[in-house]
Formats: sequence, structure tokens, C-alpha cells
Amino acid sequence: TETAPLAMSYEHTRRLMQ
Repeated sequence: TETAPLAMSYEHTRRLMQ
């Protein structure tokens, strides 16, 4: 379960989308 890279990508995309 590697959620570290996933969380990073998610937060990054969310910030860009906001």
C-alpha cells in the first residue's frame, strides 16, 4: 500500500485545479 506518492499527486492536482 503506497499512499505516499498517491497523496502527493492528489494534493498537487487538487491545488492546480483549485
